[in-house]
Amino acid sequence: MGGMMGTGMGRPTTAAKAAEGREPTASTVRRVGAKTFFLKNGRWVDSSVKAADEAKARAVTLFSDDYFKLAGSLKPESGAYLAMGEPVTVEIEGKVYKIDPPKP
Repeated sequence: MGGMMGTGMGRPTTAAKAAEGREPTASTVRRVGAKTFFLKNGRWVDSSVKAADEAKARAVTLFSDDYFKLAGSLKPESGAYLAMGEPVTVEIEGKVYKIDPPKP
């Protein structure tokens, strides 16, 4: 009956799979440090970022000079948000940044 939990339709929900110890095949939510990110159109977006703020975000290319300057200016615990390695929009210390990998 455990695999039937949560749906009533014979297919387990993501919550039911997690409760049974199985991971869902694709996740659209990620916790990094104290923040929660949602996958939106191929980009991880900090749950605290509003659409209006996202539109005004400062663009930074991963591993560029600007990236390292930014990383050096932030508190150490913010480094995990910059090191996600995927496109990410994050609010750090009151400012919103769009971090993107370098273009090939």
